Amino acid sequence: MAVREYIIIEKVIKHIDKINEYSINMEQSTFLADTKIVEACVFNLLQMGELVGKINKEFRNTHSNIHSS
Repeated sequence: MAVREYIIIEKVIKHIDKINEYSINMEQSTFLADTKIVEACVFNLLQMGELVGKINKEFRNTHSNIHSS
């Protein structure tokens, strides 16, 4: 088992939860008007990208539903 990768995925899920928490039930216009919320969500997206980039290639190959550029 690739414990490291599962820890990374757990962290990604926490970032997804934060984005959801910040923006749930929010109209798009309200979201876009609140720069603090937008920046908080962008920060979490960036963190997710950094984390996914740390997942090793072998793990990604065996879990084809994980994508990274």
